[in-house]
Amino acid sequence: MNAEDVPMMFRAQIDGRCQIQRVVDKRKSAEKRQDAEIWVDEWKGIFPKDLLPKEVSHSNQAVPNFQQPINKALARSKPNVKPAKNTNFKFPEFGSQVETWKYTIKWRLVSNSGQDEGFIRPIIGAKGFPYFSGASMKGAFIRACKQIYGKEQGRIEAENYCGKKLADGSSKPGILRFHGAYPVDLDWTKKLVDIVHSQESKQVIKDDRDNPTNANSMISLHHTTLKFGFSSTEELDKSEWDKIKKIWERALANGLGSRVSAGYGYFQEIDYNHQEHSHLLLQIKLKGQGSVSTLVNKTPEFRPNMFKAALRGHTLRLLAGMTDGDTAKQITRKLWGGFADKNNQDSKDTNVGLLGIDFDFNLENIRFTYNPKHYELSEGTLNIFCMHPEITDAERLKLINTAKAIIKFTMLFGGIGKSWRRVCHKEFHTTYFKNHPDKVIGCHWQFINESEYYPINNLENDQNNPNNITKYIQQIRDVIRIWIPQDKQIKQDVNLLTNKPTQKATNTTVTTNIPNNKNISKPNQAPILKSPPKRPETVQNQPQNQSNKNDDITQWREAWYAPKVQVWARFAENGKSLAIHWFHDAYKGNDRIRNPHILAGKMGNTGRIWHRMYPRFVTNEQGKVVSGKGYVELLIIFPDESSETTKFLAFLNENSEFKKVW
Repeated sequence: MNAEDVPMMFRAQIDGRCQIQRVVDKRKSAEKRQDAEIWVDEWKGIFPKDLLPKEVSHSNQAVPNFQQPINKALARSKPNVKPAKNTNFKFPEFGSQVETWKYTIKWRLVSNSGQDEGFIRPIIGAKGFPYFSGASMKGAFIRACKQIYGKEQGRIEAENYCGKKLADGSSKPGILRFHGAYPVDLDWTKKLVDIVHSQESKQVIKDDRDNPTNANSMISLHHTTLKFGFSSTEELDKSEWDKIKKIWERALANGLGSRVSAGYGYFQEIDYNHQEHSHLLLQIKLKGQGSVSTLVNKTPEFRPNMFKAALRGHTLRLLAGMTDGDTAKQITRKLWGGFADKNNQDSKDTNVGLLGIDFDFNLENIRFTYNPKHYELSEGTLNIFCMHPEITDAERLKLINTAKAIIKFTMLFGGIGKSWRRVCHKEFHTTYFKNHPDKVIGCHWQFINESEYYPINNLENDQNNPNNITKYIQQIRDVIRIWIPQDKQIKQDVNLLTNKPTQKATNTTVTTNIPNNKNISKPNQAPILKSPPKRPETVQNQPQNQSNKNDDITQWREAWYAPKVQVWARFAENGKSLAIHWFHDAYKGNDRIRNPHILAGKMGNTGRIWHRMYPRFVTNEQGKVVSGKGYVELLIIFPDESSETTKFLAFLNENSEFKKVW
């Protein structure tokens, strides 16, 4: 047998033979498909070609019809087969005594069979169909019981339905049987190859070209309608099945499968606002447009997981401006989850964070009118969830305030998704957008509820009357700071970064905004700040393992503290961007920052400048927040020491309309 005839599913996962999880450069290869795409094509090859659907747009996805519950669940039965019309092909189908309910995946669902090392794919069940296991259903159902009925009553309900362990070590089965779930048709065969590409380290910490981040592939179901099967060892009436369905839909509201904190595993039919004891913390209505992400095969796809990536990245940036590097990473993992630091032997491999997201929108509200690479979304709702619903009311309020602060920071200074560091060219540079259809640059996101905007009345800044932007930055930092233990808090300033001697204290005292302010230095104490890499010398302010902590924090690309970051702003009352042209033409004479440049970046290197057009709102004489003229144009710069950057900063200071506001 020819070795090349062996299907990808049965090949050894070694370089040159089969690397399903890897996404590699195929531009110089005769075979343009990734190994994962070949694997999927071989999988789909077992089905009749005339039944396989063609790839279609999001707007043409199937919408499920509910099946009314039946009252005939007496015993567990294996799926039998039901022939498709006019063919001999047979779909998986549950027995007549199995209660079934249909639900359609809102975006994607990922579950891992665990059968292929390093490669995430669903279980392949009857007739080659993907299968969501009954064991996973049972676990989700038990959690939902406790969330609806409380810890003690929830335990009783779960034991009745799902069984329990006895004192002698044996088990008593519950009355329910969970049969798993199958797709109702072959639409699941579309857009199976998903992509995972973490760029947090590259964008926030270090742009290391010698160790680039790798994109990996996985298999997930896209907008698929699933039929879930249940049966009972006892005959149940309709009211009992309605109760079971209520618990199951609470389980669906939590999300099924993996990566639910990033928007995977949610279902169209579930209304989160009507779920009892919901883990929903916050809902923010947004609209936006920008450059759409692409899958492994370059197919465009609007991907809701970009919201978590944006919020998580900004959380890390803000924390890095107030503590050491390891603590910033640990708190970010606590809030948003993730893989533990490989160098920390005391850490667990993975961590489920406190916060998760889901972005809810109707498919008819997204359009690709002007360019297939450019999306326009008229309305969507960003849901922020608590992934640990057993928290106290005080902890819940703390999470709500934290989520609000990070969202407002994101909307004030940046964007969301691909090319977020640039403003939307379709909105602010229409000539370029029309003349370069192959280059879709930037994005532009807005609050639908105008009360969410920060009012910005002035840009002038002095000690007695700080500008609005400075106050908002400080408010956001104060909210984030409460997550940092007091002995880990570090006050960054100019002296710390420039290696200049600490100046003699003046009458002005700078303190951090911490409850009770227990760590304020006293006049007879040694100076708190030292030149790098040293840190505060007082015992209560000294981080543990000083030599290993924060030895690289000053080298992070985008840690948020002055003067590591500078914020420049101007009022664009006519609604037009001034700085957008500097990214394409000279800003003065022959001086440029256009790509390739240390500030604007280049292929393979992330830039050091963000550009944002923030809709302007002001506070009127009556103290009411109202719409102002145009936008606040913002440049957020993480300067290096190059002559090109120094020259551009001098231009901003001496020859532009921009004012340095932070």
